Amino acid sequence: MFKENFATAKAPAPARDLVGELEEASRFVRRHVIASIYHAGSGHPGGALSCADILACLYGAELNLWPSGVSDPDRDRFVLSKGHAAPALYAVAAHYGFCDRHAARNLRKLGSPFQGHPHVLELPWVETSTGSLGQGLSVALGMAMGLKLRGSTARVYALIGDGEMQEGEVWEAAMCAAHHRLDNLCVIVDYNKLQSDNTNDAIMHLEPLAAKWRAFDWAVAEIDGHRHAAILSALRSASVTQGRPALLIAHTVKGKGVPYMEDKPQWHGSVKLTREQSEDALRALKASPDQTRGTGRRHCRRHRHASFPFAPARPFFSIRHCRTEHDGGGGRHGGGGSSAGCHHLRGVLPARHRTGAAFHRL
Repeated sequence: MFKENFATAKAPAPARDLVGELEEASRFVRRHVIASIYHAGSGHPGGALSCADILACLYGAELNLWPSGVSDPDRDRFVLSKGHAAPALYAVAAHYGFCDRHAARNLRKLGSPFQGHPHVLELPWVETSTGSLGQGLSVALGMAMGLKLRGSTARVYALIGDGEMQEGEVWEAAMCAAHHRLDNLCVIVDYNKLQSDNTNDAIMHLEPLAAKWRAFDWAVAEIDGHRHAAILSALRSASVTQGRPALLIAHTVKGKGVPYMEDKPQWHGSVKLTREQSEDALRALKASPDQTRGTGRRHCRRHRHASFPFAPARPFFSIRHCRTEHDGGGGRHGGGGSSAGCHHLRGVLPARHRTGAAFHRL
């Protein structure tokens, strides 16, 4: 049990049906992560699985962000500072209608917008390119400051890894955000306590983590990062915190949901899943082709009336290899080596996002 420390009234418990829908969204995300990394031949499963529940709650119930409104100046912003968890971001985006569910199968393929780390020039619903650890919080606080200056009510959310808090830039950004009283900024720490080489404690210990952030004048809460009700309650308490930015320390398990990956640093990244490993993981996640469709209904915090279902997609999670133009096969698109003729990719990659020099969007 983790104590919540916001100096605000406790948010009401979320509806049971909402929690159930978010639990199903998390299952979808985890299955999608395993399948896409298998087809890619490489990826970072551990940290993508540990943050699946956090992303499901953000996109399914908290963010004021819709597939049709990714350029709305008053949309909420989300920054995935731990960019190596991109497979989980792509999965939750697919579940909630921001991209085609089958397009994300092109993870890490040449010419695909779904690269190993999010790319702002390739996907219109990605706010900033990330992957260089320690930088995402600085970008998020810049967005939050810009929104404050414009008088916007939009909020900014950033998901950071525990390992990247060993970067000094994180603490500079933490000091700056508190100094400017950015109460429109909420940071979530995916505190799975492992890095690519070892445990956090073996490399550079972070504790007392909550006390450090409170010393920087942040409102801090510690939660179980796999309990959807706890995540939602903390997010909604953070949204009414005044005069200070909010930090949620979400205690998670690296590789959550796949027993042979849980709490093992070797599953952080540079992983090539075998067919047997993928099938074992999907069985652990109880995946089968007829269990992976989902409805993707969203329950936005401030626009609950706008909740709507997305049409179910065809089953995605088959371990059968799909040859497309990206891996040199004929596939359904008729061969070739370019994504230009792929209608799936054209659908998620408007021409206006193929060029430009902006690092992030406001």
